[in-house]
Amino acid sequence: RYESEKEDEVDKGDTLSSILQSLWPHMRPIRYLKIALDMSLEGNWRLACNILDLMAWSSCKLQAFHVVCNVKIPFFHSGQDVLQSFRSLLQGMDKAALQHIYVWQMPFVLDNDTVAMMGSCAHNLCTLLINNNALGWLVLRQETIVKVLRTCPRLSTLGISYMSLSRELFKELLKPTHEPFKLLDLYYNGLDSNLPEELWTALRARHLGFRVELEFAVTVTTRKMSQILKPYLPIVALRFNGFTHMADHVRLVASLYSQNLERLVLHTAPSNNLNASLIQLART
Repeated sequence: RYESEKEDEVDKGDTLSSILQSLWPHMRPIRYLKIALDMSLEGNWRLACNILDLMAWSSCKLQAFHVVCNVKIPFFHSGQDVLQSFRSLLQGMDKAALQHIYVWQMPFVLDNDTVAMMGSCAHNLCTLLINNNALGWLVLRQETIVKVLRTCPRLSTLGISYMSLSRELFKELLKPTHEPFKLLDLYYNGLDSNLPEELWTALRARHLGFRVELEFAVTVTTRKMSQILKPYLPIVALRFNGFTHMADHVRLVASLYSQNLERLVLHTAPSNNLNASLIQLART
């Protein structure tokens, strides 16, 4: 049995080596890279790490990087090997090329150093989506996001947690040197960042067409939602992950955003009350 397992490991190693050798000649021309991670399969995420390492060595001119995860990450896996390979890619690639980073579906917590490196290694960044809802105690410091904005004046789409918002972030976006800002994609887990209405109003005046997309964690209460959902927020998309009081949520949304809302996502059981609320929203 031991010999059989050992032979299987050798076969897997040979297969991985063969895949990497076949990919190597095609690494440098790649401009858009999307990686689908299945963290329950060791071969899958190890191959992802090796591909990222190869791209770092090839000095590629990658323009967009996208990570999705199809399976929940095991609790024992922190993803540090994938993050280390991603950091190596950032350090090894053409800093003027990368314009779009989509890692909001990355299943593990992003640390401050990695996020700061995204800005310092990609000065022409236009899209940065890092508002992943991975479990963990680490919270991105507000100054980390501000630092990214300072080094990336072309950034027009930003996805972060609601807690990462700050007065300094708004001040950075209000500067005349920052190019038009289009979208703020927020994930709210119940932790507040107290920001006055005048900051939002000033941002809307500075960047015409500025929009907000907002997702609520499953644990957020109705009372908390009513404190966050204000008429001065230019919300075009909402996602509720809870299962209760959905009819009340829809009625609140209808009273505030019926004229501008483009997308509404609910996860709940059907009911006559909810159906009536949705019809009311559609008619307003």
